[in-house]
Amino acid sequence: MEKLIKKLRDKVNKISKKWDIFLDLKFKNEIIINDGKVEKLKNAEISGFAIRVFKNSKMAFVCGAMRDEILDSLLDKLKDSLFIEGYEKHKFFNNVDVNINDLKIYDDNIIKESFKRKIKRIIDFEKFTKNLNKKIKFVRDTGYFEDISKIFYINSEGFKNEFEKSLIYTFLSVVANDKDEEVIVDGLKSGVRLKDINLENLGKDTAIRAVDLLNGKSVSSGRYDLILPFYVASEFISYIAPLFYADNIRKKKSLFWQEKEENRILSDKITIRDDALLNWHCGSFAFDGEGNSGMNKKVVENGILKNFLFDNLNAVYFNKEKAGNSIRKDFQKLPECGVSNFYIEKGDAKLKEVLKNFTGIFINSIMGGHTIDTVSGNFSLGINGWFYNKGKVIYPIKEVLMTGNLKELFYNVEYVCDDIEFYFNYGSPSLFIKNILISGKE
Repeated sequence: MEKLIKKLRDKVNKISKKWDIFLDLKFKNEIIINDGKVEKLKNAEISGFAIRVFKNSKMAFVCGAMRDEILDSLLDKLKDSLFIEGYEKHKFFNNVDVNINDLKIYDDNIIKESFKRKIKRIIDFEKFTKNLNKKIKFVRDTGYFEDISKIFYINSEGFKNEFEKSLIYTFLSVVANDKDEEVIVDGLKSGVRLKDINLENLGKDTAIRAVDLLNGKSVSSGRYDLILPFYVASEFISYIAPLFYADNIRKKKSLFWQEKEENRILSDKITIRDDALLNWHCGSFAFDGEGNSGMNKKVVENGILKNFLFDNLNAVYFNKEKAGNSIRKDFQKLPECGVSNFYIEKGDAKLKEVLKNFTGIFINSIMGGHTIDTVSGNFSLGINGWFYNKGKVIYPIKEVLMTGNLKELFYNVEYVCDDIEFYFNYGSPSLFIKNILISGKE
C-alpha cells in the first residue's frame, strides 16, 4: 500500500500542488435466508481510490478500482479533465486532535468467525422467530450483512493517516396472519461488534409487534398525544439530519435556512449531538473524508440551535475554522456534508412510567418518510400502532395518517425517555409528543 500511495502522490504532484487522495479497501459479506435455505450468498472485495486536484480555483476528480494496470490511464484522464468551477473557497483544515488508536470501531471477531457458522446462525434465527407464535405465517428475507473497511487519506498539506472500521447488521420481515388479515413488520439491528447483535431479542420484538398489530382499525380524526418509540424516533432523526447540512442551508433547501445560531428551533427538551468519537458506534470515525478529526458537537441544546454540519467547502463559505462532517459514501463519490452519529440525547423519563397514564397513539411504524418536505417541513405519513386509554392498550390501529410540520412535531415534545437506541448512524430515545393531528375515520 505504501508503494501505491507514493506512486499516486508523485504523479499527482506533477499535475497540481494542491490535492488529496482517498483509498478505501472494503470487504462485504451478505447472507439472505428464506425457508431455511440460503437464497443469496455474496462475498465481495470493493477496493478503490479517489483523487482530487485543485488548480486556479477549480477542481478535477477521478476515481477507479485499485489496480496497477489502470492507474496510469486514470491519472492521464485526470490531467486532461475538465476542471469544475466553484472551488475558490476550498481549503484543507486537518485539525488533528484524535488519537486513532483510542477510538474503538473495529471488531476482529467478525473475520475470525467462519462463514459456515454465520449461515447456521441466521438459519436458526429464522426458525426461532417463526416458531414464536402460531399466528406467524412466515419470516421473509432474513439477512446478515457485514462490511469491513480500511480507509487511507493523504493530502498535499502533509496530512496522512488511516483507520479500520467494521459494520454489521441483521434484518428480517415477520408476516403474521389471522382471520384473513396479514401484517408485515420489519426488524433491524446494527452494530460494530458481533456481540452488539442479539438475534433472540430482535426476533422476539419483531414477532410480538407483528402479532399485536393484527385486527387493527382506524381512529376518529382529531388531535392526539403520541409516543414515538426509539425505533420510530430514530427514523425521524434520519429525516431531519439533512436540515442541518451547511450545503442545504447555503442553497436554501432546509427548513432552517433562515435560522441563526442561538435561535430557538425545537422543544427545550431536545438536545441533539453529532458525535464521531463514540466507541463501538456505526457512525464513528477518526477523521472524515477530507482528513478532519472526528468531533463531538452539540447541534441543538435544549431546543437552541448551536451548530450546522460542515464539509470543507461550506466551512470556508460560512467562515468557520473547522469542518469535521465531510462524508464520502464511497470512493466513487465526492465528499459532501453528512453526519457521524447523529442523535437526540437521552432524557430522564421512564417509558413505563409515561405509559401508565397515557391516552393516545403509540406508533409502531411510519410510511412515506421520504416524502417529507424538508424546506417547508410539512408531512403526511401513514402510521400504524396501538391506541391507549389511561395506560391500557385498547386496540391496534391502521389506515391512519399523521399530518403536520416538523417544527410543530419537535416543538411539542413533552418528555424524552432514557432508552436511547441507534440504527446505523442515527439514534434517539422514545419521545412523548403532544397534540398532533391524526386523520382517520370521519
